[in-house]
Amino acid sequence: MRVRDYAATINPPFPNNSRGAQTIAEINQLVAQVATRDADLTTNKRAVRTGASGKAEVRTDLHAMLRAIRRTAKAIGLDDPDLKNKFRLPTGALSQQALISTARSFQTEATPRKAQFIEYGMRADFLDALAAKINEFDAHANEQHTSTSTRAANLAAIAEALDELDVAIARLDAILRNQFADDPATLAAWEVARHLERPQRKRKNGNAPSTTTPK
Repeated sequence: MRVRDYAATINPPFPNNSRGAQTIAEINQLVAQVATRDADLTTNKRAVRTGASGKAEVRTDLHAMLRAIRRTAKAIGLDDPDLKNKFRLPTGALSQQALISTARSFQTEATPRKAQFIEYGMRADFLDALAAKINEFDAHANEQHTSTSTRAANLAAIAEALDELDVAIARLDAILRNQFADDPATLAAWEVARHLERPQRKRKNGNAPSTTTPK
């Protein structure tokens, strides 16, 4: 971060406990906060993608399992009318909640009829496999949700820290211009650092901030 680096070169340095020293300390702290949150964003983004990818794969497997159970139930229903209206798959694209609800319903309905399904060629552990896929889907969905929520919190924290950083930089600007009013070289260097510090960023008033860590 150019302002932070510039502040470290101020000569003579501000006295301890002065407003200038306090402002520089605040800037250093805010820069560290943004850097930490920015690193967390990278981790969050990766976790969101991993959760979404894993969920998509399990979703495909779940659909295949449910279709197999439905197909087998229809065959069993030829001789057992009690199954005629059971194990129906909703039409159209299934939402996440609808998919899980259907899978759990199939699991519950098939449990007391497990032997019949096995007689028709289903694997002996098909219900265990279904339960495992349901749990796996839930795990990926929870991972994605948690990571998405954490990412939103990090973005909000970065926006807040950047706004506080703007205030601190404005405060330091006034202090430097007063203290070094007769030192045009120092003020010129400060002007460069201040204007290169932060490109125009969208603020937290409805717009997302850049997630690039100040340099």
